[in-house]
Amino acid sequence: MEDKRMEIVNERWAFLYSWDDEKLKTADDEIKATYREYLDSLCAEDDVDALIKKACACYGNGNAVYGRDWLASQKCFLRAMQLAPDPYIANTLGYMYYYGRCNDGVPEYDKAYFYFSIGAAAGIPESKYKISDMFLIGAGVPKMPALGAGIIWDLYEEQLREIRHEYYNCDFADVALRAGNLYRNGVQGITDAKMAFYFYLQALFAIRMRRLKCEAYGDDTVENSIRNAMKDVAEEAGYTKVVKTVHYPDMEDLLQDTLGDGYLFEMTMPLIEEGSTRLEFKAAPIAFEDWLKPKLFITVPEACYCSLVPKLSVKVQKIDTEKVFWKSNKDTIVFDDVCGSDFYLHGEKVASIPGDYVFTLPREKKRESVDEIRKKHAMMEYDDEIKWCTKIINGDYPEETKADARARIEVAEAGKKRLENMK
Repeated sequence: MEDKRMEIVNERWAFLYSWDDEKLKTADDEIKATYREYLDSLCAEDDVDALIKKACACYGNGNAVYGRDWLASQKCFLRAMQLAPDPYIANTLGYMYYYGRCNDGVPEYDKAYFYFSIGAAAGIPESKYKISDMFLIGAGVPKMPALGAGIIWDLYEEQLREIRHEYYNCDFADVALRAGNLYRNGVQGITDAKMAFYFYLQALFAIRMRRLKCEAYGDDTVENSIRNAMKDVAEEAGYTKVVKTVHYPDMEDLLQDTLGDGYLFEMTMPLIEEGSTRLEFKAAPIAFEDWLKPKLFITVPEACYCSLVPKLSVKVQKIDTEKVFWKSNKDTIVFDDVCGSDFYLHGEKVASIPGDYVFTLPREKKRESVDEIRKKHAMMEYDDEIKWCTKIINGDYPEETKADARARIEVAEAGKKRLENMK
């Protein structure tokens, strides 16, 4: 009897897995009815995976079978939380209560804080920055701006590492937006429109890249909030017109969001001619991690420029040649820190180039379509998967692990072929 029941359950799951949300958009009424029947029956049996699947199908804009149904979504998430407590479910419930999704739009902050606390304890960034929001305005908790701000700055450092590694699905956009708000609103006693614009610009870059990777519910609202915030502070910051060349006294400001995490960087300098030269910066190769290719995260608010770049070229003019120091006998040195015009490696000065550093806005490349960019990123992910799995196959790993790696390579290669055949 039990075997027969499990056979039915497995058949229903096989059907449900064969129809993802994208396919359901073009499915006929019979397919949709069967989908609803199977999923509802599994939910009635308290199948946790089914409860979560239905909750997600009713969440946000909903899928083609259920549509938006906040009450049904909340009910399923709450039951799943009872049966198999999970911090990510808690985080989602926190959002539903925070925005009053099932309470006519009236927030239920006490419940939101309860569930966000679970998510925050598990290290979920969304839960952390929503708790920060609550402390900043005193929503359901005592108003404690310093605590709220501290949470954001800790998250900023954490998420900055994610964006530097091109993990575009991370929460950097949401955190950088809040960092900008701290300066805009003078939360810590300092109101600074220039710094607010700086962080908003980073947030805009991050949300645009995230939306190219995948479109999550609410991301359009996040991007609109960022753009509106930039417009609001641009005039006060003095950034209403894009400047194509920006002068710096040194490289500290340009590299401040790139340095750290133990990474090394290369700086190449040809001969100095008539008091000027051109420096080229890039991340140094990482031993045993050639699959990881760190880039330079550069933000220039005057030029309304923020990007991750493989290398950066900067002109240095009006060089005080008598004070130039270059430890190496080669034209490239390695460094891990900058202080003024001095460059250091493990605390030892390796170069010093006093002068006027000039950043020039790169020429804008031909804009690729969203589909082209998504295809390129998908190809890169498949290539990285193949490289990583090939290392496993050639390494000292159990045969079972190698077999799994071979299977993953087959999937990745099939994915690449499918992309190559797309118009």
